[in-house]
Amino acid sequence: MFGWLNRSKGMRQVRELMTAGKWEDAILKLNELVARYPKDSEFALHRGFGLRQLNRFEEALPDLQRVQKSFGDDSGLWELLGDVLLNLKRYEEAVEPLNRALKLSPERLTARYLRGACFQLLARNREALTDCVKYVAGCPNDKNGYLLKAQIHEGMLQPDDGLVAVRRGLILDPRDADLLAVRARLLCQAGQPEAALEAIDAATAAGRGSSDLENRRLDLLLLLDQFAEALPLLDERIQENPKRAWLLRRATAYEGLGKWPNAKADRQAAEQLTREVLAEMERTGIRRNAALIQVAPQLFAVGVDDGCALVLLTFDVVLNADAIRLQRIAKVLAELKNKPLSNNTILRAAIGAGSNDGPFHYRRQPIPLDMTEGIQCYAADLNIYREFLPEWRLAPETQIITVIAEAGDTGRMEMLPMSGSLAEK
Repeated sequence: MFGWLNRSKGMRQVRELMTAGKWEDAILKLNELVARYPKDSEFALHRGFGLRQLNRFEEALPDLQRVQKSFGDDSGLWELLGDVLLNLKRYEEAVEPLNRALKLSPERLTARYLRGACFQLLARNREALTDCVKYVAGCPNDKNGYLLKAQIHEGMLQPDDGLVAVRRGLILDPRDADLLAVRARLLCQAGQPEAALEAIDAATAAGRGSSDLENRRLDLLLLLDQFAEALPLLDERIQENPKRAWLLRRATAYEGLGKWPNAKADRQAAEQLTREVLAEMERTGIRRNAALIQVAPQLFAVGVDDGCALVLLTFDVVLNADAIRLQRIAKVLAELKNKPLSNNTILRAAIGAGSNDGPFHYRRQPIPLDMTEGIQCYAADLNIYREFLPEWRLAPETQIITVIAEAGDTGRMEMLPMSGSLAEK
């Protein structure tokens, strides 16, 4: 009869513990209350919140999902659920509750930041930027807003804008390791090798060293003709993982030091590795015609460095055989890339698929059927190998590249040697 008194007293104790920051004690008390009153959604909500404060995201999720109906009009619940899903790296799932939070309360800046972070991690950079700009305007003294903005501009290949955001963030915290790391990457992107090398060393000293920055540092050493320093580092990489990219980098170092036989041996070993991958894929893949959506500009000039491209891929037999239609769809996607975001969800999805400027190995993304004449197509990342190109470069008129690809929404894809290339002979 007086159970509500016990519940009220228990909830008061929980709030006192939470206010004092005693999260572990609060969770223990909530465990007791949930066991006694399993249908009380308020206890479950508070336990989910407390578990999130302790970064126990997997445990928090069931509680928050269970109380959705009871607190469906509470924007705070949807923000919290989106936060937990984001921390569990379930980015696609996190977007929906954050959408609901912002629909209920458009002024929730934390939800705005979290959704922008999800969009950035999903490489939906334009949507991410819209949320981030609003967040920074509302929280101009939060360095994390400027960090997110810099990361978004990095993904959009806009280093100058990204560096402006980094500078504003570093004013708030000059020693922030994450800001120093993204500054280093942006300086690489901006073509400022000396400054980028210093920035990488600063980020590493601040505790934000990473394999990515180490790899970039190696590239910068080669770019700055510091071959003697790069060579022992490359030896270590190749001993750990003798992959094509490292062999080609070491070949460049050997060439810079005048060790031509060593360079030739490395380039031949790199080509052999690629041949082995292609031989394996002959058993698992099928030949396709891939239409270029965008391509690294340096590949149109003679060179030795590999590059990347975004291509239109389909496993539809009729469309694959129709080069003109493939090129027409690819051209539409390329043009969408530079247009403002539309309120049309189909156009937004198509733009997102074609706006992922950073290459991901073997990534492919479905294109909305409304943009592809009702045929399943993908925007796919493709590695471009120099020895597979005539005269070691792409011709300006090149629109179609023959590839071998494993069928489906996921799978490997590799380009095949083009007619007239060294690898074809």
